[in-house]
Amino acid sequence: MKRDVFAVLVAYPQIWHACHTQHQRGARSGHPLTEREASLLAHVSAFAPASPKALAEHLGLAPATLSALIDTLLGRGFLQREQHRADRRRHELRLTPQGEAAVLRASVLDASRVQRVLAKLSPPARKRAVDGIALLASACRGTALPAPSRSRRRPTRTDAQLLEGRRAAAAGHRRGSRS
Repeated sequence: MKRDVFAVLVAYPQIWHACHTQHQRGARSGHPLTEREASLLAHVSAFAPASPKALAEHLGLAPATLSALIDTLLGRGFLQREQHRADRRRHELRLTPQGEAAVLRASVLDASRVQRVLAKLSPPARKRAVDGIALLASACRGTALPAPSRSRRRPTRTDAQLLEGRRAAAAGHRRGSRS
């Protein structure tokens, strides 16, 4: 396993440097999305259909902040909101075609650079590479990742652990307030 980790740690920066593009986002730069909007769209893309509650928890945003952000992106045609099939009280978010295009434009990777790199591979090697990176991304989506930290230190607890701690604290608070 250590060799696999080492291989990813060596390969990832090479991919990043070969395909990364520098972005400035927001109204001042002329880019149509702010960093927060681009991040939300990327997360909806990765986790579609996405629940607003799960997005708020994962992104570390207050529900009101997320709601305003969703309303903005709905109004701009980047998102669509659908009722949950099993629970009509809940909603799910999906990208529209305009939202998918916005995610591509906002990516930290330059699509033309990625295309040039992939073109260097034979079709079977390209398929293996794309399947491998998709598999790794899928494993990342299935992992409880720490919410973004406002400080420079790295969070050490997963979202699930933080959520469980909040639930336990809330349950303890409720029990304490009843007595």
